[in-house]
Amino acid sequence: MMLTAAAVVWAEVNPHQAEQIRQAAPEKARVAPKKPRTVLIFNAPAHLMPKDPHKGYCIPFGQCALKTLGERTGAFTPVVSDDFALAWVKPYGKGRVFNTSFGHRTELFWNPQLLQFCLDAVQFATGDLDAPVAPRNHRPDRDVPGTKPAPGLEPGFMSLSGGRDLAGWQGDPQIWSVVDGAITGRTTAEVRLKENNFLVWKDEVEDFELRLKFKLEGGNSGIYYRARKRPPHQTEGEAMVGTQADFDASGRWTGVIMEYTLRDVLAERGQKVVIDEDGTKLVTGSLGDPQKLLAALKPNQWNDYTVVARGGHVSLAINGVPMCELDDRDPNRLVRGWLALQVHVGAPMRVQFKDIYLRRF
Repeated sequence: MMLTAAAVVWAEVNPHQAEQIRQAAPEKARVAPKKPRTVLIFNAPAHLMPKDPHKGYCIPFGQCALKTLGERTGAFTPVVSDDFALAWVKPYGKGRVFNTSFGHRTELFWNPQLLQFCLDAVQFATGDLDAPVAPRNHRPDRDVPGTKPAPGLEPGFMSLSGGRDLAGWQGDPQIWSVVDGAITGRTTAEVRLKENNFLVWKDEVEDFELRLKFKLEGGNSGIYYRARKRPPHQTEGEAMVGTQADFDASGRWTGVIMEYTLRDVLAERGQKVVIDEDGTKLVTGSLGDPQKLLAALKPNQWNDYTVVARGGHVSLAINGVPMCELDDRDPNRLVRGWLALQVHVGAPMRVQFKDIYLRRF
């Protein structure tokens, strides 16, 4: 028997997120177990958790990931317990406890490399897999998307696009590609959409500053952030819902904060808005005349878009000109979610993005 201390079950993992974990988990272990193994996924009792800041992500996801690894690969039999006394650890587990933490970001729990690493660690601890003992004299030559510092910007900014391919992004290759070094979303008379389409970054975002350049030729687009995906294998409902920094060829939605299918427009171009704890929206100030602000946009040319989100405070700027500001105090607001680029249903269009840089707060 081998014991593993993991995260507590406090909130249920959404079925589509559990499915993401299952799909990312290896189908089999690197080696078959030498004998049956039982792994305790130990959870502190729920009554100790109300003040724990991690109960919404690393707590339930850690148990789900470890349990899935055992069930999917057969490397061990997972047992979940919150027996805080653990009176049986010493006689049955011989006092051995393997402690693991995946971290505090939900997307880590369906990262195939991380799941494989954790499974390997369990097998190392049980003695099924021999740990390497020879020192490694070099690091693997790997270009991990989102880890390359942005040139010429403040420390902390990472590049989300290398300009060569869509590494780190997920989307329909019929719609999304790299053209002349820019991420390009395109529809034509032959390639039309039945619903809005998205190119989704591999990691969720919470508090961040995003800087990018965009060029739009017709149609409607936007930058979704803290958004929710439609669950896998579900066909009804929107592919993605949530907040977005909007822009379009007509100018109506450019520089607007929209929370698509949820609370609709949160801040129009030129507005300073406060949303109170009860959900009441108040326009508290102005950043200028909406039409004059729109003049900062260069149609059919490259434009800079900056999105800054710290808690409920969100601001948008285009070409250095502030477009709107939002102070969202609604306790039900989206605090974390996916970052995505949009191609909207409608007439043929093309949108391009480049120099995409993100830093987290």
